[in-house]
Amino acid sequence: MSIIKPKFVEIEIQEQTNPDRASHWMTIVKFQPEVKEGVMDGALEIKTILMTDFDPVVRWTRDLGDKVVDVPENAEAALKANRIEADRREKIVIHHDEVIRND
Repeated sequence: MSIIKPKFVEIEIQEQTNPDRASHWMTIVKFQPEVKEGVMDGALEIKTILMTDFDPVVRWTRDLGDKVVDVPENAEAALKANRIEADRREKIVIHHDEVIRND
């Protein structure tokens, strides 16, 4: 397992609709790499692609030092902050069986 500390992380959860699909859901983890020679500013790199037939779950948590707790309000706050070029990307946050779209 590698630990990467990028400027930006995007998690895309895509429903596959083709009848011959390999799985129902494709989850893509992308990040913005550090700008250096050969890397264009604003470029996104795909770290991993996960395929599953089970509904993906995005869980927001906070590390308090002695325990990790759920923080569901972070999902709503991230949508409201609209921090990362929302006009260029459709944002989908999945939280406890609810899909929230920021169109």
